[in-house]
Amino acid sequence: MDIATIEPTRTSEAPASVTVRMLTGIWSRMLQQPKVSPDADFFDLGGDSLLALNVLLEIERETGLSLPVTTIYDAPTIAELAALIDSPVSQEPSPLVCLKAGEGDPPLFLVHGMGGTALQLSRLAKHLQYNGPVYGFQPKGFDGTSTPLRKVEDIAEYYLAAVREQYPKGPYHFGGYSFGGLVAMEMAKLLQRQSGERAFLVLIDSYAHPQTWPRMAKILSWASRAKRRGAVMARQPLSKQFSYLVDKLTRKNQEGSRSGNRSGVQQSFPWAGQNAADIPAAMKESFEAEEAARVAYVPGRFGGKVVFVKAAVAAFGFPPDPRPVWRPLARELELYCAPGNHLTMLTEHAAATAAKLSQALSTARVRVDDVSARSDAPNSFGIPLVTVRC
Repeated sequence: MDIATIEPTRTSEAPASVTVRMLTGIWSRMLQQPKVSPDADFFDLGGDSLLALNVLLEIERETGLSLPVTTIYDAPTIAELAALIDSPVSQEPSPLVCLKAGEGDPPLFLVHGMGGTALQLSRLAKHLQYNGPVYGFQPKGFDGTSTPLRKVEDIAEYYLAAVREQYPKGPYHFGGYSFGGLVAMEMAKLLQRQSGERAFLVLIDSYAHPQTWPRMAKILSWASRAKRRGAVMARQPLSKQFSYLVDKLTRKNQEGSRSGNRSGVQQSFPWAGQNAADIPAAMKESFEAEEAARVAYVPGRFGGKVVFVKAAVAAFGFPPDPRPVWRPLARELELYCAPGNHLTMLTEHAAATAAKLSQALSTARVRVDDVSARSDAPNSFGIPLVTVRC
């Protein structure tokens, strides 16, 4: 029999329909909705970064297909996601992810924190009062298809190339949360070297490794930690104070090596919740590469203005005041204060953080043109200007 004359076996459902049904079941369970339309937007249904991770992990369990964390942004409906799964694209995608559409103002590019992706900034972008489009980034190697970058400068070059490809001309607004602020600053410095343009730059509770801090910042941070630990010890019964001190010293000695157990992984990926232990190996490798980049990075002086949004409650090990760290590194520093701590400022306090960022962005259009024409020396004494808007 001629093999060409053999008709394929027909199933009662087309492959796309099978995928749609599988996705509908996953979305219904995760979103706790009995009926989900194939054309309904995941985020309009109440989805967030944690639920997106859960959905993609369930898809991997069902199909064996590992999808990038930002896939939900590329295909936010069941119908679009099913089409993407059934017809995968082979070429390397752009690291850019659109978090919020807009026009009229320059695009704002926000860099994720360590171990995160664009999804980490989705709530912040949603609450921004800003007319321009807002983008996030997918780290190189996060999906296991390439090798993660291990230098802040290389990450900045990779992200800036994607920015310039989509938007060949400025002005540009760059921002970054935590580790991402270091990358955003390098992007701004690289842009200035390449084209002479000076971008608007905002750092969201962002610090380099403490080994690079000025001596006064280290002293203040140490004093803050000592005060906090002393207050906790004072509340302990006298019989338990010694064991408390030993426990703290033991944990300090273990900080340098991250174990693969659940608690260690959750510390690295707090945004992943209880599913942190199920995070794919490629994502963990990406985190380790970013940690290596942070340790090796020594920030240099930025010849423009730095807008810094700090958490009201300083994270343990962070300096209580960012000015001693960043004032020597910027021509001008503008400080805003947002409620919450390092983690909650992007979760339950995301709207308040977005309001502070929106306030800074409201004057960015004037500032970018004005700053580009001014000297790097803010005044005749060469002392960086500092404005506090807390």
